[in-house]
Amino acid sequence: MDARENLDGLRSLSLIPRTACLQCRRKKKKCDAVRPECGTCTKIRKKVGPCTYDVEPLEHTEIAKLVARITSLQGNVRVLEDLRRITASPSRATSAPQVLGYGEALCTGARGHRGFSLTSSPDPLEGPASLKDPIVRMLRQKYMPSNIRDQLISAFMKQGWLYFAEWNTQKFWHAYKLPPSHPEAIHPALLDAMCLIACLNNPQWARSYERLFYERLHRSLYECLANADRLLDFIRASTLRAAYCSIKGSRLSEAQANFPATLRFAMACGLHQIETYDLTLHNTSPLLKQPTDLVDLGDMIYAWWSIYTCDRFHALLTGNFATVNDQTVTTMWPCALRDYIDGNVPRSSHSSRLGALRSPNYDFVVLDSVHHNPCAFRVQSIAMLYHAAVLATDFREGKDVGYEAEVAIQVSSHLADSMVAYRQRVCPTFDRARCTESLGHDSTLIAAMSMMYAALIQLLNIFADQDAMYERRLQIARECAYLAVEVCSLDPNLLHTSIWLPWTSAYEVLLWESLRPRDLGTSSNAFVIRTELDQLTDAFEMFAQHFFPVTRDWPFRALGRFDIQTNAESAQII
Repeated sequence: MDARENLDGLRSLSLIPRTACLQCRRKKKKCDAVRPECGTCTKIRKKVGPCTYDVEPLEHTEIAKLVARITSLQGNVRVLEDLRRITASPSRATSAPQVLGYGEALCTGARGHRGFSLTSSPDPLEGPASLKDPIVRMLRQKYMPSNIRDQLISAFMKQGWLYFAEWNTQKFWHAYKLPPSHPEAIHPALLDAMCLIACLNNPQWARSYERLFYERLHRSLYECLANADRLLDFIRASTLRAAYCSIKGSRLSEAQANFPATLRFAMACGLHQIETYDLTLHNTSPLLKQPTDLVDLGDMIYAWWSIYTCDRFHALLTGNFATVNDQTVTTMWPCALRDYIDGNVPRSSHSSRLGALRSPNYDFVVLDSVHHNPCAFRVQSIAMLYHAAVLATDFREGKDVGYEAEVAIQVSSHLADSMVAYRQRVCPTFDRARCTESLGHDSTLIAAMSMMYAALIQLLNIFADQDAMYERRLQIARECAYLAVEVCSLDPNLLHTSIWLPWTSAYEVLLWESLRPRDLGTSSNAFVIRTELDQLTDAFEMFAQHFFPVTRDWPFRALGRFDIQTNAESAQII
């Protein structure tokens, strides 16, 4: 067999579909697709005529695929270089975990499943071990190596309140130590979501795994939903994924789709209608595991208010409508997590009645003392802020919202007074040295108070032509600014990820007031207002430096979200 025949034999083994010439197609002969004339037409040119094609060569398509593959591999190389540099650094050798082997990580993990290994025989097409990508390898694993996962989970548990994610920690750690196959164990989807969020605010070695956990999370969420397995963990994980997409500016469209979808799924499971602490009367969907004690019920209540709060907050950010109508929500206000352990919950049925926030009869605000806690205040404040933003929008469109706004001002004022009284009784100084509460307690309360101030500013803006309402709006804006300055002077770790949104309302009111004396030809308050503006600007800068050190100027782009009597002159001051 000569060289030409050997070449023809090789080509026949690697034919690409729909690349044969027209003559070979018509005669149903094998074609090597050589251009300008294939081998078959070369041999029998006189019988079939000239060799012609009706498609263009695929070289450009193949080149594009190769370029994309090279780009992907270059990204993997950068990740590996970062990991090698971090692990080689003596100063950070203890902070960056070593990546365990594929079988070793699963056999020596802290989850109590020694001997459980998924190691399989090597693929004959795999390259040498030195060229294997550990990121790709860990993506294929069902469970992450424990030395990486444990550090990220611990970091998340210390900061979960920043993303409205809270549950009973004692129960969580007990379930975390169970074997993955145990029905009471934490589903991998929730663990992947927690690790993904933890990658945002941790050292560089953790950020290198961000892309890995994002891809793992998509796969584990699919498996969780496909098998209807531990769906409460699915709701929590989906909420965290949407929160991650909202924080990452390039994924806002995903967050805009994920928040409503997760909220509707939670409603389908009945989480929005938990009206009693009597477990015998509990009527959530059979899709969810029925609660066996008050701790289980409390985790379900917190899961609902977490996705509700995230949906409302994202609606405020994007200017869209919220997903759920408050009139349909009857789930009870959340108690403090320790109250579910101690059994310190109301014995009578007491629903939250979110829709009553719009009722002139606001005596419901005077709740049992167990419902006076930062988490309940946070839900009430975000609900009132969204309601106030809707009324303010309707007012700018020429609708008559006077009566509804007056009722909302009464309810918001009462809630604000309740929060101030709670702070004076529990944490008058926001001192981290207090041993009774965690850092999340103070931060959540600060965020709730700030959002309630923002809600009042929005509502009072409707009556800004009345001197009394104008002065009251200015006073509330100052109180919001004072609170921001106080927090920043104490500890930037008290800042919540949502705190900048209510600050924008206070900033705009103070900015307008700084222009007003100049227009009237007087400067009696100009210096004081200007000082308060400078302090609030410093607070914005501290927030940006604390959470987003790379893009520190981004909060200033949000200062015009609430259109409170600003004009072109105010933009020059910013």
